Amino acid sequence: MATATLVLAILIVIVSEIHGNSIHQRNIEGFVYLGSLGQKSNKARAVEYDEFNYYISTRADTWSDARRQCKLAFGDNSANIVALESEEESNFVNDLLDLNAFVGSVWTSGTYDTSAKVWRWDSTGTKFPNSPSWAPWKGGAPPTSANGLLRVALNFINKYSVEWQAQMYTASAFYVCEVPRVDIPVPCYDTNDLAIVLDSSGSIGALNFEVAKEFVAKLASAFTLHDQSRLSLIVYSSFVSTVIPLNNNLTPAEIDSAILNAFYQGYSTATDLGIDTAVSQLISNERSVPRNIVVLTDGYSDNWYLTAEAASNAANHKIRSFSVGITPYVSEQELLTIALGNQNRVFTLDTFDDLIRILTPLSLRICSLTV
Repeated sequence: MATATLVLAILIVIVSEIHGNSIHQRNIEGFVYLGSLGQKSNKARAVEYDEFNYYISTRADTWSDARRQCKLAFGDNSANIVALESEEESNFVNDLLDLNAFVGSVWTSGTYDTSAKVWRWDSTGTKFPNSPSWAPWKGGAPPTSANGLLRVALNFINKYSVEWQAQMYTASAFYVCEVPRVDIPVPCYDTNDLAIVLDSSGSIGALNFEVAKEFVAKLASAFTLHDQSRLSLIVYSSFVSTVIPLNNNLTPAEIDSAILNAFYQGYSTATDLGIDTAVSQLISNERSVPRNIVVLTDGYSDNWYLTAEAASNAANHKIRSFSVGITPYVSEQELLTIALGNQNRVFTLDTFDDLIRILTPLSLRICSLTV
């Protein structure tokens, strides 16, 4: 049985700042919230942003039970025992354990892949680092005579004295769950002008349009937190409606309300008119800040050539264009055309419910001048 002490009388909550914005979480029965960490990482075609909440268990369990409890407690199959995949994350978790006066054995999601004969993180399949200074193995290196019954735990005394060690999965230890956050935009504190162009055609349907508006409201909040940024919303089908003009004086709460109360049109798909309206607003209210257009659509536009011309006009005025295609029926070539050939500014999703999963990377890419 693992031994450990954990001071829970006074919870010291350390929250990682994300561009100046603190995210506070509540405790879950059987767990104590430790903190939240966001990290940039190079994934697929561009820099993305991941954030995880970290919780430590208040009881010891076997490795299998620990893994199961992480998923059950947080109602998320992607929740798992912590995988310390970088020096930043390792130091962050060690600091949290130290501040909470923890001493003892802590499960990680590390397992031994018997077919490839390598140690991997169970949550991502990523191979372990060999033996970096920030992740010292007990004895200096991972065991060479490993088997499929071994898992990796931290032998934690304090943040200056912590070692990785292999132990049987049936042993009991405390554990840290990491729970991914996919519902947050990355707040942008760089001044931007952003025009969001939302498809309101008949193929979307009224219910999906409501889901899309909720996504747009969350995306907008990433920019309205910085009062020097400006935002507009254009809704289109066969005609265009400017729900929020770029030169508005609305509060963030009023912008949120205007987005959520936008009317569904339900006609054809004149994407070119939506882009042209966005370009017109951005150039008629021009100032020396990055200017961006985000187009959300679920299918082909009425006229591909006019849409291409509208996108080209945006490029001629040095406006960055991002495209989001929802459902398998979108034209990926058209999305790429809207994004002016920049694949890093194209997002494709199978359903409207999947929109929430691009909230973080999309808000980060809009705010970044390097994408």
